[in-house]
Amino acid sequence: GRASTSPPSPEEFEDEVDYSFTPDIILSHNEVLTTPQYTITTLHTPGHTSNHLCFALKEEKVLFTGDAVMGWSTSVIIPPDGNMMDYMSTLDLLLQRAKRGEDVVYWPTHGTCINNVEEYVQCYKEHRLERKQQIYNCFQKQLLKTNKHHEKNGKMKILEMVPIIYQDLDAKLYNAAALSMLATIIWMVEIGQVRACDDDEECLP
Repeated sequence: GRASTSPPSPEEFEDEVDYSFTPDIILSHNEVLTTPQYTITTLHTPGHTSNHLCFALKEEKVLFTGDAVMGWSTSVIIPPDGNMMDYMSTLDLLLQRAKRGEDVVYWPTHGTCINNVEEYVQCYKEHRLERKQQIYNCFQKQLLKTNKHHEKNGKMKILEMVPIIYQDLDAKLYNAAALSMLATIIWMVEIGQVRACDDDEECLP
């Protein structure tokens, strides 16, 4: 079983971006900004985008999560700038902070505040792992179907996989889901769970 990696263009889903913008100050991971009242620590949290930052307000134990963790849905990971492996590392970082009690409230860019932060991030992580397994299962079923019918290869477009895996999703969101699926498949290749291959090769190790 194999997926044709040609979902819709990421440009369809990008907000308007001013690529000419140059910040006065470029912040790095664990940089500390202080005022007489507050201490703010920057966290480099790539995944949604490569340069995504969260901001921790130490005195309130609040984390401003941006698009890394949202209050109404999961984050969309759109390659090439979005990267699922990086995003999973970001979730691990946030989970470790939550377990240490460094962050007790999240204020995301989208949705309301989140109070049960450790449980919430753990659910985010489990959701991504479940999606990865669903994609792998889809590959396996397609491979079995291909072998049963003695076909040379069993190509399946990512958009054809979307309604199988996202069974309750509005069809209007299929394109966005396909891009997140592409990010997950790239992650699966990176960790060796599947591999990119030619038409006459087996893609499941």
